[in-house]
Amino acid sequence: MAKMASLKYEDLPRMQMPEDAVGMDYPYGARFSICDAACEAVGIDKLPEVGATMSMTAKVVVVGVSDDGMGKRIEFQITDMGLASTGKSAGTMASRLYPRSDD
Repeated sequence: MAKMASLKYEDLPRMQMPEDAVGMDYPYGARFSICDAACEAVGIDKLPEVGATMSMTAKVVVVGVSDDGMGKRIEFQITDMGLASTGKSAGTMASRLYPRSDD
């Protein structure tokens, strides 16, 4: 299994946070949606509640890269994915995935 890492801005080094990130919790592009046909393809019949956590496994193709001296960027196209309910609340799962010494 791939290493899990928090993408939340407060967990990233300060120098990697863009100035326009004020008010954003996660980087642009870290959020996406799927349509009815994709929901059906991954076996979602009943929509989950907002705030529910799910596990996602995906296969991606790198479709773009850049390194402009200010930072690296990789653009991915998701080609295959699977979703499963974790049965956990968002707070509990976040705490388990990203434990903090101050918790």
